[in-house]
Amino acid sequence: MDQSRQDDVRPDEEMQALDADEQIVEQEDDEVVGERLRFRVGTNIRFRRLDKYLCGRFSHFSRSRLQKLIKEQGVNVNGRPAKPSHKLCPHDEIDLILPPREIRELTPEPIPLDVLYEDDAIIVINKQADLIVHPARGYKNGTLVNGLVYYANQLSRGSEEFRPGIVHRLDKNTTGVLIVAKTDHAHWKLARQFADRTVAKTYLAVVHGVPDLRADRIASPIGIHPRVREKCAVRYDGKPAVTTYQVVEAFRGYALLQLALETGRTHQIRV
Repeated sequence: MDQSRQDDVRPDEEMQALDADEQIVEQEDDEVVGERLRFRVGTNIRFRRLDKYLCGRFSHFSRSRLQKLIKEQGVNVNGRPAKPSHKLCPHDEIDLILPPREIRELTPEPIPLDVLYEDDAIIVINKQADLIVHPARGYKNGTLVNGLVYYANQLSRGSEEFRPGIVHRLDKNTTGVLIVAKTDHAHWKLARQFADRTVAKTYLAVVHGVPDLRADRIASPIGIHPRVREKCAVRYDGKPAVTTYQVVEAFRGYALLQLALETGRTHQIRV
């Protein structure tokens, strides 16, 4: 299976020229996270909507895509998350991370897969640790999807390029059961079940220390870490996150917990 796309422009190549009194404060390109830009707007920018301003600066991104980036807290103004309708003022400092470019092709690879169950509609796999689920910038090969394309004659097309069969994901360092769709019908049926939270998911995790309570419910809002943008942290302006846990076994200085997520925030268990 070979998939490709023609659009492969770099964000910095398509960023419109800054005005004379605007200034790029910081610019870095991370292979996994994407391109980070921090710049200060000029004196002629007053009461312009944030999303409209960014559309003018990044012509290859649609307004809806930039609005989604803002709503997902990928854009800060003066160090704080902002809404698409936020009105800019002269000398405001914008800090954003632009999504990485998609890869150009998907290469089948003979990666060993631990198949627990398979029928005409799905494949159930025990994903090993240190295995990334799908290709991303910096990880074009050696992923579970590369192995699936080699293994299976048919996979669902799904909703995103280069992620055939993928209905849900597990982090690179997480091992566990992953359900892969072989048909589009199975894909959307499974996707609806995950969206409606009718699928029961439990996790096992070893943590430092032993909780005072044998079981509890943790409810704390989570958002992007204010200093390390690739991570998440508890923050008052974040999105609601709820986790329940039970202590399976306690050790000296450590505990094995069984966890269930009532919400699905990025890095929720780690935070």
